[in-house]
Amino acid sequence: MPEPLPETKATHMTEMPVDEATTGSLHDLSIEAEEAGTEPKASSASSEVLPQTTTGGVPTMSGATGAVFAVSSVLGPVLGGIICDRTTWRWIFLLNVPCGVLVVLVILLSWPNSVDKRSLSLHKVSLTQIDYVGTILLMAATVLLIVALQEAGTATFSWSSSVTIGLLTASGVSVLGLAGWIGFLENKGEKSPVTPTFPSRFLRQRVMSTAFVVALFTGFPLFLTLIQLPERFQIVNNTSPIGAGVRLMPLLFASAFGSSFAGFCSSRKNNTFWTLLGASSLMLIGCGLMSSVSGSASVQPSIYGYQVIFGLGIGMTFSTVIILVSLEVEFRDFALALGIVNQARILGGVIGLAASTIIFNIRVGKDLPSVLDPSQIQSLRQTLNAVSSFTEPQQEAVRYTFAQSFNDQLRICMYISAACWIITWACWSKTPADLAKRKEAHDAMIEGREGTSSTE
Repeated sequence: MPEPLPETKATHMTEMPVDEATTGSLHDLSIEAEEAGTEPKASSASSEVLPQTTTGGVPTMSGATGAVFAVSSVLGPVLGGIICDRTTWRWIFLLNVPCGVLVVLVILLSWPNSVDKRSLSLHKVSLTQIDYVGTILLMAATVLLIVALQEAGTATFSWSSSVTIGLLTASGVSVLGLAGWIGFLENKGEKSPVTPTFPSRFLRQRVMSTAFVVALFTGFPLFLTLIQLPERFQIVNNTSPIGAGVRLMPLLFASAFGSSFAGFCSSRKNNTFWTLLGASSLMLIGCGLMSSVSGSASVQPSIYGYQVIFGLGIGMTFSTVIILVSLEVEFRDFALALGIVNQARILGGVIGLAASTIIFNIRVGKDLPSVLDPSQIQSLRQTLNAVSSFTEPQQEAVRYTFAQSFNDQLRICMYISAACWIITWACWSKTPADLAKRKEAHDAMIEGREGTSSTE
């Protein structure tokens, strides 16, 4: 058991706001679902306005985009902690309104009209080309799976209940429906104006399919850590929401630097394989080290160093996968492929959050029946705010259980990162794509399109 906690700090655990204390809630999943739609659009938009004047243009922009995403992912919990500590959690959502208006204004004022500053993926795209059916089926398959894992993980429904089985079955049927729909569209060929949500040709490209799996496996430890580490600081170490957010700063700066560094590494030569292999190695080491953190009430200083190692790996993965996709995919498919990569990362993230809930509740059922009664265990599985009604010895037992659960979760992340490291080897190519030749091909297609437009 961890050492006794000072009484002067015991109130922190009972004062945590609901949104900071709920483990793997559907609220967290809804936030990630919103991000799943926004972040790919931003990455795709940057590719549309990126000037193709240098061979290092895409890697540089990929590094910058990855750095922004990494910083915002880690900065979110920091700002969330400040908001929840100083005012109502509703401001977390209300702040999106002025920010969204500002972004729309910037886009309207700065989006270039000249064709030479755009890539080829969004030229002459109409609403008739959007795969509405495929999008609905993909969303259904994802949401139904996550809800099933979440509700069964929190013991709202048992794994053998009709609700859980029905959700999992419906998710599987949606996947089969999506596969059938994609096959139908591809069989029609050019007769169909609709572009499939997930073209099967991506799966036949070794490097592309590997990039999707790497993105999926990266999202799992990333979002699990972003949610669980601040909660660990609050529950086990008795820090405030603001203090928990501030303690994520090493992860923030390391991920931003890692993304920019990876972009620089491939700015003149395609080094994506070696960069991605190094990133996977750092993720593996970082997760393994964080899984060894002790459950004492004091913050172990080494955890900051572990965050740096993990953050470097995560940041390097962000930009490297984007560069890899930009070099391997056909120009017309770039925006679509980038969206799939980001969706895969988000999917891995929400699966990671659901897994963290399941692991925690397994620990609760194993460690706490001798300390809590069944009604207390059930309420704890729904929200950590239930701890406010527990006695101090019971709270101490919950802290110990959460610390052990966190270590279990990071060990799972370590295994996922190890699998990611192995899968990364599938990206190796004896003759990797050449940046200069890629630029030349892009320029030739742009000139051809401009020539066609001028004759019309």
